[in-house]
Amino acid sequence: MSMQITSQTPMTMEQASTFTGYSIKYLYKLVHDGTIPYYKPDNTVKGKVIFCKEELTEWIFRNRRASNSELNERATVKLAGGTK
Repeated sequence: MSMQITSQTPMTMEQASTFTGYSIKYLYKLVHDGTIPYYKPDNTVKGKVIFCKEELTEWIFRNRRASNSELNERATVKLAGGTK
C-alpha cells in the first residue's frame, strides 16, 4: 500500500483563525453550519478539526465583487453593443 503525499498545507483551528482573521468561535460556527471546508482526521463528533490552507484560500476568494470602475466599463461596452 503506497501513501500519496500531497502539497496541501494542514492548519489547526488556531492557525486558520490567524490566517483568515476570523475568531475561533466564528470558525466553529462556519464548520457547524457546513459553510467552510474542513477535515476531521479521527472522524469523531468532538474530534479535532483541520483545515487545508489552499482550500481556505480558495474559499476566501470565491465570491469576488467587481469594482465600480469594472461595472462601469461593462455597462459602457454593453450600451455600445459589445459583448464583454
